[in-house]
Amino acid sequence: MTFIRTSYQGTVAKLTPDEIENLHHCVHEYQLELGIDLGTYMGASALLMHLAGAGKVYTYDLEDLVTDKNEWINYRNGDFFKGWIRDEVVDLCQRPEPKILFCDGGDKPKEIVTFGRYLQPGDILASHDYGVEWEDEDVQPFIVEHNFIELPLPYKNMLIAWIKQKEK
Repeated sequence: MTFIRTSYQGTVAKLTPDEIENLHHCVHEYQLELGIDLGTYMGASALLMHLAGAGKVYTYDLEDLVTDKNEWINYRNGDFFKGWIRDEVVDLCQRPEPKILFCDGGDKPKEIVTFGRYLQPGDILASHDYGVEWEDEDVQPFIVEHNFIELPLPYKNMLIAWIKQKEK
């Protein structure tokens, strides 16, 4: 697979300019205070969330590829499906402040299902590589069961987002 790389604020993003705009829209328009980024790569998504208004951002990846770390972002390295890192992600998802969980690691459907269940009403669940690495049927039963509805975004592309509704 060929990845599109875009320069964003001096770092490299595996997001197109339209995808950057969609992620910015989610954080800015919904006034999200906390960003949780699964799949750091070079750190552009975490930086984008912070610059869009999220005062606290945590980003997770197996490898540390970030060369220019931002003091406002909490960088974590390790497997976010295991141990204390998993526990920290679950804890962050359960916090009361409005947040976004951006699933952009190596197994987006597993990330969505594993951690999306802990989000609170009004929180946003977003993911990348939609239609390329995964499809609706990979997560649709979870999305319906956990009361998420798809958000309208400025651009139709490989970034998709849902907002968690109150339980029925």
